[in-house]
Amino acid sequence: MLRNLLANALKYAAEHDPRIEISGQRFLDRVRYVVVDHGPGIPADEREVIFEPFKRGRSSHGRTGTGIGLATVAKIARVYNGHAWVEQTPGGGATFVVELVGAEK
Repeated sequence: MLRNLLANALKYAAEHDPRIEISGQRFLDRVRYVVVDHGPGIPADEREVIFEPFKRGRSSHGRTGTGIGLATVAKIARVYNGHAWVEQTPGGGATFVVELVGAEK
């Protein structure tokens, strides 16, 4: 799951400043993973669609991919009673969040 998030972030990171930020947090029975890139970002109307199998956003043109990576992330999150989503990164880019429920210590 994290591999797919990182591969996606690397693919879309800004060419002039390819920074990627990774963090994780525990909240009682939940674990949250966050991957931030500073690439082109994802329009609001595509933020749910990109988690569907074989769906890719408009900014994917000219980049290799199948549309499976983020769908796999979302599926794994659902298996763990969790959720995956993407938000706009302040200053540009995308912030991917995956929260898993029932995480053991």
